[in-house]
Amino acid sequence: MADRDVSEHIAAMKSRADSYALMGRDHLAGAYSACAVMLLDAALEDGIELDTELLGDAFGVAYDC
Repeated sequence: MADRDVSEHIAAMKSRADSYALMGRDHLAGAYSACAVMLLDAALEDGIELDTELLGDAFGVAYDC
């Protein structure tokens, strides 16, 4: 079963990065994007099953399953 809590934290970091990018705050957008990627990497290394639908929406990835 997917760990929705971890997935939500990763999606929130990506959402915040997108918001800062729209405001022209590139340094903050980059920092939050880096956090999202580091959380994603750590979760995968620890073998945490993530909610792919939630993350796909956050990162703008469409897929058919």
